[in-house]
Amino acid sequence: MTGTRGRSRVHQARHDLLLGDSRACGERLLPHVRAALDGGLQVLLGVAPRTRDHILEALGTPAGLHVGPPPGAGSRPAAFLADLVTLAELHGGSPDGRHEPAGSGIQVVDEHPHHADASWWEWSRVEAAHNLLLPGAWHLCAHDPETLGLHRSTDLRATHPWIDGEPNASYVDPTAFLRGRLAEPTAARLPEAWARLVDPDEDQVAELVRSFAASTDLGPDHVADLVFAAREVSADAHRHGTPPVEVSLWGGASRLTVAVTETGPGVGDPLAGLVPGAAGRGGTGLWLVHCMVDVRHQRGPGGSTVLLSVGTG
Repeated sequence: MTGTRGRSRVHQARHDLLLGDSRACGERLLPHVRAALDGGLQVLLGVAPRTRDHILEALGTPAGLHVGPPPGAGSRPAAFLADLVTLAELHGGSPDGRHEPAGSGIQVVDEHPHHADASWWEWSRVEAAHNLLLPGAWHLCAHDPETLGLHRSTDLRATHPWIDGEPNASYVDPTAFLRGRLAEPTAARLPEAWARLVDPDEDQVAELVRSFAASTDLGPDHVADLVFAAREVSADAHRHGTPPVEVSLWGGASRLTVAVTETGPGVGDPLAGLVPGAAGRGGTGLWLVHCMVDVRHQRGPGGSTVLLSVGTG
């Protein structure tokens, strides 16, 4: 990436939620992008084509402006967060904060599509984790209110300390938000399981997934990802959880879900699954799982459950 020698760096350490009609997103974002470039920041632009074209038509292709895909376009939330952390390490800081706050040399501009329910739980965790991992970044998250719905709007207001340039009174401490997500109650009635194993070994888990995936239209990559995730999470439950460990499976023609349940409290690190080196249970293996499949952690009176899904529907 091209440097910005000769310009003073702007420090706008803000995580700002921008709400407005997606058709006018380019006009709303353009002044922010221009100010960041003039201030010497590297700008990562991940927006819809219409918004991208509006900004590029106004600015051309200046040094420091980097165009990427918008969030959700082929990217898992945990993988998207890892890319941001890597960018922060390259420009103006690192997660240990020894020199400058992580992300202090960048502006991230995202225009979010309508995320599916299956991935929203994880996207909301990424929004909260951003405040812990990239405290120096200027991050603009553009959303169209008409596409959000109540629970998405509530989550976004809880995870952004700024809304449209103003301090947000609804902001929740990110560690508290993340701990709350990991402690959400398990649904009283999960779908009827097609099969259930008690205290299986990893090979039995893999065979269970492959045997039922054969009756779906899931592609081989999806099946391989779910096999890896189910093996990893079930093995982790055996190593660190409280027996018995139960693995169940259900789905449809285009989607398959594996639930791994144990009677202990589950993972404790609020960043578990979001960063490779998260302390406590799972570590890098759990992060890889979050990068490969849809994941949700829940707790109930009988213990903790990790839901792992691939496919659509």
